Amino acid sequence: MLPRHKCFHLVANSEQPLTVYSARRLLTYEKISNREEDMDSYELSQVMIDNFRQRYMKTVLQNSGTRKERRLAMRDVGREEALKRGKQLDPSDGKWKYPKSREGGGGDTTTDK
Repeated sequence: MLPRHKCFHLVANSEQPLTVYSARRLLTYEKISNREEDMDSYELSQVMIDNFRQRYMKTVLQNSGTRKERRLAMRDVGREEALKRGKQLDPSDGKWKYPKSREGGGGDTTTDK
């Protein structure tokens, strides 16, 4: 739902997606009337604006969590991926590494005779 006004004609509508749930728009209007009585004739009611705001904030709060929760979730995903690839957590520095038997063994081990 785009805002409308009797004095303006929509010329361009550009949308930039920001997240899965939101985007921002640049609306370009052309003025087509200077009549004083039409100056306050918006066609988008405040109720519709408030409903959008409530729905948007509800979705954001349900899905986002705190920054710390998102960071911990990403850390868990990284840990699971490292384990799938056969990496182990090195207790000396806390980094994920391949076991010693796998390190340095990459590449072709065949020799030409």
